[in-house]
Amino acid sequence: MPSWPIHIALANKINKKLHLNDDFILGSVLPDVLDGYLIKASNITDKNLSHFRVNNKISLDYFLSKYKEKLDNPIVLGFLVHLITDQFYNQYTFNKHFLKNDSGMKIILNDGSTINKSLETLEMKQQEYWKYGQKLALENKLGHIVSMSDKTFDNLKELKDFTYNQMDIENTINFLNEWINNEVAGYDMPYKLYTEDELDQIFNDCYKFTLDYLTKLKETL
Repeated sequence: MPSWPIHIALANKINKKLHLNDDFILGSVLPDVLDGYLIKASNITDKNLSHFRVNNKISLDYFLSKYKEKLDNPIVLGFLVHLITDQFYNQYTFNKHFLKNDSGMKIILNDGSTINKSLETLEMKQQEYWKYGQKLALENKLGHIVSMSDKTFDNLKELKDFTYNQMDIENTINFLNEWINNEVAGYDMPYKLYTEDELDQIFNDCYKFTLDYLTKLKETL
């Protein structure tokens, strides 16, 4: 799954195009909040639920079956953009860096060599996403400091499948702003799975795909 700074940078770029607000930026990380991995959460929610998975894969149709009528809510729209982003990055990586053969699943590295798929390769992927996120932060692509609005908690209530309390939101915003302020320690290791140019291309392609998806979706509302 893409790192939070990738999600923030994509949401910030979309926000500038669609003229939304900070609640949209907040919504763009909310699916990850209640797993308790990055921040302390008030309750733990399984990722299959928070990411609307069907047969272990994110289903945008499943999300839209519940929330299509709520997409004027910037938090709900941000939540959808998170799912689109995760799905896009997952599919790209599967298509370009996974190779299945008689000996099992292999991972194709950026030098063309292959290694066995394992927990270590998953950790490699996530570390490279965080490293790339540090680059986005240094390039000031994460936007401005995020804050709650007077409508934030009313908007949150429309995500009826989940319960976020004030602590969850405050912790989330604090962590967002640490990245926006570039106050998070960097990841000092070489890219082995992706290249930086490749990650630039994925980011730009995901942005274009998401805007196109949202434009087509709006036509159906």
